Amino acid sequence: MMSALQTLVDNGLSDVALDAILADLFVSDSFEDDDDRRMCVALAWYRGNEGRADPDTCHVHRDNVIKVDCAKYLVLDDSEADSAFDDYLESMLDDEGMVPGADGPYFNREAWKKDASVDGRGVLSGEDGEEQEYDADGDWWYLYRTN
Repeated sequence: MMSALQTLVDNGLSDVALDAILADLFVSDSFEDDDDRRMCVALAWYRGNEGRADPDTCHVHRDNVIKVDCAKYLVLDDSEADSAFDDYLESMLDDEGMVPGADGPYFNREAWKKDASVDGRGVLSGEDGEEQEYDADGDWWYLYRTN
């Protein structure tokens, strides 16, 4: 899909028209696969918040991480973000010394995770600690800058 969009851009498609096509893609749900959808989410969010980027700058870097221009974003839906955040908190508990007393008999892992989650899922962003949101026609996606 990105190559087809880039062909349109190369043939004179305006920025406004490209943004409209990206928005229409979410309405029509005409994605080839989940990676394709995540690339469109990342590209649309980037164009709306960071600056101009052509479709040819957008590709899958690794699992759920999409590179747009020079930026890399972890792109997750709400349940995936919750799961990744829980995995992050579990890894902190499992890494010896990260959470003093976590290996003790009276340590309540679930209570600690609840307290630790007060700051939110922004910790999934290795770059700025921010969680960005994108509404793709009613489907909310969350982006975390990783570089």
